Amino acid sequence: MREELQELGADVFCAGLQDDCDITFAPEEYSLTNILKSSPFHPDIIIFMDSIERVIPSGLENPPVPMAAYFIDSSINRFFQRPLAHLFELVLTDQKADCILLHEGGVNTRWFPLTADTRVYHPYTISKKFDLTFVGSRNPVTRIKRENILRLLERNFDLKVFSGDPYLSASETAEVYSQSRLVLNENLFPAVNLRLFEAMACGTVVLTEENDAGVFDLFRDGEHLVTYNPDNLVERVKRYLEDDDSRERIAENARRVIIEHHSMRIKAVELLKLLGDLIGSHTAEADNMSRWERLAKVGEALLLFHVKWHKRDPTALKRAKDYLDASLNERPNADAFLHLGMLYSLTGDHGAAEMCFQGATRLSPNRHIWRLSSCTKPRRSSRQN
Repeated sequence: MREELQELGADVFCAGLQDDCDITFAPEEYSLTNILKSSPFHPDIIIFMDSIERVIPSGLENPPVPMAAYFIDSSINRFFQRPLAHLFELVLTDQKADCILLHEGGVNTRWFPLTADTRVYHPYTISKKFDLTFVGSRNPVTRIKRENILRLLERNFDLKVFSGDPYLSASETAEVYSQSRLVLNENLFPAVNLRLFEAMACGTVVLTEENDAGVFDLFRDGEHLVTYNPDNLVERVKRYLEDDDSRERIAENARRVIIEHHSMRIKAVELLKLLGDLIGSHTAEADNMSRWERLAKVGEALLLFHVKWHKRDPTALKRAKDYLDASLNERPNADAFLHLGMLYSLTGDHGAAEMCFQGATRLSPNRHIWRLSSCTKPRRSSRQN
């Protein structure tokens, strides 16, 4: 979206871990201080864009300008995104359910669905050679629902699956979609995902799961796409493979609705409006979180990030401890004690963990504190292994 923002008159400087950024940092150098030193201008706002190469930068607890965030894959990454969200004056989420959850937790948030880059994803002038395709990972162990759907369709139709080895590039994926009469969309959780927008942008009928995750807020079944459930999937595929007129009508509607309502440029206009409103309303008093609270939130996010993504940032656990210790030095508080206790449990220091849990219980006596140190100690059993 950088090009679209620049075309609309915004000065944009991208810094991160990806090679396509204006400046690329090693994980240990990724901090707000280093980013601002490298910027060719003083920004009015900083946007933290969660990405696949995710690492939490240092310095989020003390931003020099207003900060916003865009969280992707929010339904499976909420475990570390939720504490992090409290550091930002505005949080955008790609999933509606997580927008609601954050709003209920006191975060200023907006649902901001993903979209397709129509410079890549558009109808290619090639013939339709596939009845039904699916582009995505296939793992019978970790994605059981997906595997069952694929096997059902393979028994009944000529399904072509592109699951890697090698993975398709963006342009190759767009070509596959353009050559498909129907494209299957399936997701780990109820969602409005990227595959949905990309296949629709290619002018192809997308079969997507029925859910209440926001699909019907954006599109109409039978007009822009086709939804399915376990009972009608085979019937829906059969019908739309046989009904050329309906299929071509829906495919054209799909392409048009993406261009008219969900293009990168339209999303860029929407984003600039949200950011402009935030900058215009920002005051030094806008942040009602104390320093110890902010430190505790960063420490919590880094700890939870480490549990799943420790290979992405080997320093996350140490940084989490530093933040939690700093929070407790500012003011003893239950949150920092609780998450420091969890950290000590992970590292096997059960005595320190127990002391931290006692501190959390003392400061928040009505709160149920899980004693993870007890869970991780060896326990005797009368049963033979």
